[in-house]
Amino acid sequence: REVTDFPSPLSSSPQVELKGVSISEVVLNELIRDKNYEITVIPFNSQGLGPPTRPVAVYVGEAVPTGAPRNVKAEAMSPTEIRISWMPPEADQQNGDLLGYKIFYQSGTFGKTNKEIEVVSASHNSHSLIFLDMYTNYTISLLGFNPAGEGPESEVVSARTLQGIPGPP
Repeated sequence: REVTDFPSPLSSSPQVELKGVSISEVVLNELIRDKNYEITVIPFNSQGLGPPTRPVAVYVGEAVPTGAPRNVKAEAMSPTEIRISWMPPEADQQNGDLLGYKIFYQSGTFGKTNKEIEVVSASHNSHSLIFLDMYTNYTISLLGFNPAGEGPESEVVSARTLQGIPGPP
């Protein structure tokens, strides 16, 4: 049961019934993150209930995000700047409070080892990549992270910086 300032009888708390003496563990689903719970085990048989164990307090904390940022878009703004925008992962896939986003980008083919990385706060949903090479194709992806770790990367998007003014003849 969730721990609150107002005690509730055990009969009104969620229960999982396990039949069989060989079962020694159970997975509790649909718990709410950032909450404290008390776990109590009560044995029973055909004669009735036995004495309950002492409650064990359990805190359900954050987990690594399971969703990637969505609707990632990239648009060239100048010969040396690309503006990217995105929506955060679905709320039920953030698994905690996002701290920020890691943006991965590189010129040429995605998958090379020379990826550049920029980090922005979770309050942002757009960012400009600047000081890029003129008239160059860039591939870009990003991921969200929280105190528990990094989530999956978004789909890769591409954008080419604009052409610069031609040099002298």
